[in-house]
Amino acid sequence: MVFSEYIRSLSPERRTSERREMIKKIAEVTCKSDVAVYAWINGEREPDMLTKKAISGLLNIPVEELFPEGNG
Repeated sequence: MVFSEYIRSLSPERRTSERREMIKKIAEVTCKSDVAVYAWINGEREPDMLTKKAISGLLNIPVEELFPEGNG
């Protein structure tokens, strides 16, 4: 499951949603802003390889699956 699909699959409901909490956690782990995470989700930007590896470790999903070549 690619990164944007994974995030969109999380529950968007309630004020402190599962999706919002995960975005905050990704921002914290990668030392990036929430705005940067949203840009990755929306395909506006792509994280560098070190950041991809940090996200992969957090989500326990291989980098190649989250960020396939030629996607984004």
